[in-house]
Amino acid sequence: MNLGTSAIAELLGISRPRVWQLRKDPTFPESAGRDDNGREYWRETDILRWAATARKDLAAKAPLLWRPTSGRQAPLLGLTTVDRYAIVLWDSEVGRIGQVYAQGGLPGLQPERLLQQLMDRASADILVGQDAGHFNHWGPDLIAVDGAVPERVYKPRWEDLARVLGTPAPYWPDCLVQPEEMARWRPGLPPPAVPPRHPELDTAPLDRLHRDQPDTPAGRAVLHMARQIDAQAAQSARIDLKLLDKSADRQSIALAATMLESAAFDDPDEATLRAGWAEILDRADALARDCVLLATDWDSGRYFPFSTVAVLRPEHSPAADVWRARLQPAEPTAAMSRLSRHEAHAYFTDPTTGLPALIDRNDELHAAVPQRLYTTAALAEVILSDNQVWIRTDDGILHLAPKQSGCGLSWGYSGSGPTTLAYLIHLLLDDITALAPARVPTHDTPLPDGLWTLIKNTPQGEDATYNRDQLLAARQA
Repeated sequence: MNLGTSAIAELLGISRPRVWQLRKDPTFPESAGRDDNGREYWRETDILRWAATARKDLAAKAPLLWRPTSGRQAPLLGLTTVDRYAIVLWDSEVGRIGQVYAQGGLPGLQPERLLQQLMDRASADILVGQDAGHFNHWGPDLIAVDGAVPERVYKPRWEDLARVLGTPAPYWPDCLVQPEEMARWRPGLPPPAVPPRHPELDTAPLDRLHRDQPDTPAGRAVLHMARQIDAQAAQSARIDLKLLDKSADRQSIALAATMLESAAFDDPDEATLRAGWAEILDRADALARDCVLLATDWDSGRYFPFSTVAVLRPEHSPAADVWRARLQPAEPTAAMSRLSRHEAHAYFTDPTTGLPALIDRNDELHAAVPQRLYTTAALAEVILSDNQVWIRTDDGILHLAPKQSGCGLSWGYSGSGPTTLAYLIHLLLDDITALAPARVPTHDTPLPDGLWTLIKNTPQGEDATYNRDQLLAARQA
């Protein structure tokens, strides 16, 4: 924030004439520039940093971590936890300092708001946190809040924190934040090597299922996913450690944990992974459900028979109405948890594909969309109805068009959805079992212009049906 003379007076609780007098002090900060009217202005941070050491009466207006101290080492009080947050507490000369580390990231909450909300519960005068994953020139990006002025958020350097603590301040990379290890930390101890953990995905359900069934396809599938998640966490930790070593305040930072490297591993083949997840999806227990939800968050169920979900409206689509009529009642399985996180009151199976469907508490029909069609019958029709794509094969059976997560299918405009749909139709005309595109086709993809033009020019929001002959003719155009 930029401040003029009046704003500086208000900030420091002094008169404007006193500000003019202080400006004559040779240590007073240089102005940051002039406004459109030619008046000088100063940065709030520069004024507060100066006030912290310039005058005793002014220091009381400055943030606590910028105030002078004797350099005595602050006693470490230990670790406390509040909800998902681990807080390292110190008894410093300027008050009780809490370094806040997040277990599981900061979803949907800005770090400064988090510190303000934790202040009353943390038994601290100052809370210091990090903007997760962000580094600046000095090191991991710090933010701080003083309990006496909780609405004021400021950005200390690690040098400031270490000076007040009287010792380099401990730092745990996001993926090495583990409260049980943090509680053992003491200044001067060498950092232990700890296994990285993903800050947002808990692999415990995967580990439990693997322990129960280590030599089965299901066990191999969940072990593969757990290792992938851990590998991403390890890569994140490596990046943080590399950035730390380049930080200007490195001497003020005590690395509190290093990473325990894992042994290399071979991936199971795709058939094993798909068979394993098929076993898990068909189970009805809570552990299987937790694994399915975790897989959904990780890669949208890449190795499931389906990785996307359609919300159908049979009352608005004749095709959806026909498809709905053939569903058979079923018992809930882990696969159902992928369809909707809302409570369901009716469960079904599509007898043609074995894939699940359900009606949720809002009376919406959720259906698993296959990644490929398991049939030998050739494509006979493509039906575009109520924003959903359907495939009818020459044996008369209606199918939801296959789709993969991240690649939507649509029509009526020039964009990725119509491009992907045109390419899918091109594939299915030749091979009805072709896997749906996993990415939007690019300029080097063999996409027939005629098919793309047909799909692009089909009016958006209107239903349309194209038979095989029409599609082949468009492909040849």
